[in-house]
Amino acid sequence: METKLTKIFDNSQGFKKCSPKKFIDEISKNKHILMFYEEPEYSRILEYKFIKNGLKKGEKCLYCVGEDDDVELTYQGMNDFGIDISSYKEKGLLKIIPTVDPMTIPKSPEEFFKIILKEVESFESIRVVGRWITKSTNETRVKADLAIEEYFHSNFDKIPGILLCSYDITAIDENDLKKYLKKFMGCHHSAIFAPSLDSGIAFDMK
Repeated sequence: METKLTKIFDNSQGFKKCSPKKFIDEISKNKHILMFYEEPEYSRILEYKFIKNGLKKGEKCLYCVGEDDDVELTYQGMNDFGIDISSYKEKGLLKIIPTVDPMTIPKSPEEFFKIILKEVESFESIRVVGRWITKSTNETRVKADLAIEEYFHSNFDKIPGILLCSYDITAIDENDLKKYLKKFMGCHHSAIFAPSLDSGIAFDMK
């Protein structure tokens, strides 16, 4: 069945592709990754896998949850995935940060960037998951998130690690998606399209 994600797979032509899980397991250098998903359960699997791999390497991991996500339930989900929550929290390696809608706070992308840097300033290597759009949205919100992404990308050399930016593509209007997809892809090093469990593609763009 054709979905929003399968429709945009053509944008990946010319790149060397692999499965999302394989891509996450083989990340070997700092990069800014864009992930579009359709099923929340599948996105969680990929996000938790990304975090778990980093924790095993002793990396500081931040998980920025969306406005509809519950922090305690997220910790429980990580625990069910096989992440030793208590141990990593005690070591200061794992933290869940509730994010807020960029449309409701007077913070510029620069201020938001500083918040992330402050959390990881004493660590040599980090991983950050950002669950930005998790519910139905409009063009103004998409543009606000794009502004954050562009600022982070232009200052990525200041981040000692990997950022995985996760978006529920079903929450984005199809016309907005067509209008802004190339811009989102243009301010990331890599992309993951994850429509449903064990499907999808991932690739480096730069």
